[in-house]
Amino acid sequence: QPFVAINCATLPEALAESLLFGHRKGAFSGADQAHEGLIAAAATGTVFLDEIGELPLALQAKLLRFLESGEITPLGATHSVQIDARVVAATHRDLPAMVQAGDFREDLYYRLMVVPVELPALRQRREDIATLAMHFMQQFAAGHGLPEARFSSSALQHLQKQHWSGNVRQLKNLCERLSILLAGQLIEPTNLPHEPA
Repeated sequence: QPFVAINCATLPEALAESLLFGHRKGAFSGADQAHEGLIAAAATGTVFLDEIGELPLALQAKLLRFLESGEITPLGATHSVQIDARVVAATHRDLPAMVQAGDFREDLYYRLMVVPVELPALRQRREDIATLAMHFMQQFAAGHGLPEARFSSSALQHLQKQHWSGNVRQLKNLCERLSILLAGQLIEPTNLPHEPA
């Protein structure tokens, strides 16, 4: 089944509706050919909407319609299209606060909260840091075709003391940088940033 990941924070606002829901040829200036859209590309698979809190209010209404009816209407189309994709959404934002501020639709919030999964911040699950770090190092070494850099036990202890304000993304980015700069080497605490815990 298709899995289509969409980072709502990176969608250009002027093109977001067309990218998500598609458009017909001639729907707007420059639409020389039809585009099915990312949601339709998921077909009977899964649409992952990362950073859903960044989706503009106007598109939230259109997304809500899709979630309720299973239909989308591409720009310039006169008829809707049935799509049987499931939707998974994630955010680092405080959606209830955004609802209260009028920045996120309350009806969409409740529609998305069917099966909420709250993942604690990385600093609240320090026991996962070593496992994640070693996994990322293997992944990046293989992906870049480099010999794997490994953490010393003292380096892993150092990682577990960090604050990780950027959560797993921060750890992942650090591991990618280390896997490239220290390929095949043993990583010591002196190779690591000294962020306060």
